[in-house]
Amino acid sequence: MSFLSGAGCSRGPAFAVRAAVTNGDVRVEVALSTNVLRIGEPVTARLRVDHPAGAVVTLDEPGRSNAVRVLDRRWSDPVREGAGARTEAVFRLTSFEIGGRPAFTGAVHVAAGTAAVVSVAVPELALTVESALSGDEKDLRPVKGPVDWPPALPRGLWVFPLVALLALVAALAAVRLLRRVRAPAPPPPLPPAHDVALADLHRLLSRGWIEAGEAEPFYIELSRIVRAYIERRFGLHAPERTTEEFIREASASVALSPEHRRLTCGFLEHSDLVKFARARPAAGEMQAAVQAAERLIRETIPPPRTGSGRP
Repeated sequence: MSFLSGAGCSRGPAFAVRAAVTNGDVRVEVALSTNVLRIGEPVTARLRVDHPAGAVVTLDEPGRSNAVRVLDRRWSDPVREGAGARTEAVFRLTSFEIGGRPAFTGAVHVAAGTAAVVSVAVPELALTVESALSGDEKDLRPVKGPVDWPPALPRGLWVFPLVALLALVAALAAVRLLRRVRAPAPPPPLPPAHDVALADLHRLLSRGWIEAGEAEPFYIELSRIVRAYIERRFGLHAPERTTEEFIREASASVALSPEHRRLTCGFLEHSDLVKFARARPAAGEMQAAVQAAERLIRETIPPPRTGSGRP
């Protein structure tokens, strides 16, 4: 067995670092693109084996120490070289540990037919792994002093919570002010229908139409008062209807008692007789018409409500 050493240990072109060993018909050569690298950098390694033709070549796993990592490998098919053959494999290696170590370990095994297997130790080429830091960066920095905790707040930072607090106070004050603002008072309820009708009768009597014998305007206003009262009190829309239509509706309404329906029909017939037939009633008849209207109003006043809301 003989050992051949190649070029030196400096960086150079591809496969500038070589080493070879021969054992009989088997020759093993290792070549590196460089044997000096920084931590984590890849290096290309070529393994070339010259062997008898037809032999099978196997290789122990390189970098068994785990200091050298195999990133990639490519085997080529054997090619004829003279009377023998040549098999090559290319590896991409790296290391993450600073220091020197062999690129390959183990052996190449060549089996040719029935002959005994020839094992040849792979030539050792050392890899030197350097730190990626420069000289100044390797020195430890001095220990810093203790850090204040919690850190001091920047000046002016207190303004933001103050503004938020003022905005909150203003919003609460606005809400309270809006709650205090009372809604406009609802309009007063309309006076009851009977109060309005009785007041209208009183004003009618004060006009002196009975004493002056003015029957037509008297009965026109009196019928208006009674019809307006019935409309509000019983929901019978009398003011827009003729006497015949109104009598038909009033006589059929269950809202009025039979006596009230009789008083209503008799009063309206007498009133229309004056308006359309030009009858001239005496002052007593006019006074009786007012009394009939007042009786109709007073006898149909709704009873007062009890505390439960029911009459």
